[in-house]
Amino acid sequence: MAAVLALAPTRPAEPAQPRIVGTIGTGVEPRCASYAGGRLWIAGSDGRIVAVEVAGRRVGGRFTVGTPPTALVAAEGELWARVETRDHPPMDRVLRIDPATGRTTARVTVDRGPGLAVAERSVWAPRDPASPVGGIERIDRDRATVIGRARAGFGVVDVVSADGLLWAKTINARIDEMDAATGRIITRFGVAPLDLTAMVAADRGLWLLYATKSEIVRLAGHRIVDRIPLSGRVLPLLARTAGGLWTPTVEASTGGDLTRLVRIDPITHRVTGTVSLGRQSVNALVGAGRDLLVITNAGRVIVVHG
Repeated sequence: MAAVLALAPTRPAEPAQPRIVGTIGTGVEPRCASYAGGRLWIAGSDGRIVAVEVAGRRVGGRFTVGTPPTALVAAEGELWARVETRDHPPMDRVLRIDPATGRTTARVTVDRGPGLAVAERSVWAPRDPASPVGGIERIDRDRATVIGRARAGFGVVDVVSADGLLWAKTINARIDEMDAATGRIITRFGVAPLDLTAMVAADRGLWLLYATKSEIVRLAGHRIVDRIPLSGRVLPLLARTAGGLWTPTVEASTGGDLTRLVRIDPITHRVTGTVSLGRQSVNALVGAGRDLLVITNAGRVIVVHG
């Protein structure tokens, strides 16, 4: 019984009805985003990075890195961005950026690939899924140098990390759970094909949303421990806040799809709140404590409290 309780996600406090408490225009077309320390960082398609001060409901700064980032992670006073180079053969650079000044303090060349994760004292950068030499490059955060490679499954297409664990999604329908400090494989999960999915590392495990199956699966303790059925047409976006799990659904309408945010209790599986966004298209969802930060395709940040 104790082991089962240890795997249970944190029960949200009795949540209030969620509501929109602010909207912030950023002026960028969003590509990727990350939240830390009260700031939401958004990388735009024009190579600019915008810092949104969530509590102040305003843009607190903006700077450019030239090439539009393909991945962005804010962590412990650092901002890391992955950008493509024009080298032959194609390569990427992982940039360490001082968030206070926007100045790039280190550049690390890695193989072309998708995604980025920061965990412990390492930055993890997957190699191209099509590369004959797979895996995830390991960068030392302090020295800004590649110091090794995690031998994850073939064709890693995304990585996330939290609670000392690194999770990798592969093109061959597998999720790899790894030690975030060393890259050691802990468990390999054979799962359904991973098209149209989203991952969130939280609650000492992984939440995996299948949009095509309308289901959220929870991996923890080296096994699948829960499945949450969803209703309606679900988009492949997922976030975890103190109030629960969030995902958007869409409903066809004469003037265009109508978007609705749905909050789900991770323990009871009940829908505990919804927020209508009308015809606004959602690019990303980011959890920020009690708030949900919704980034639209138009570059607006909608702050939902609850």
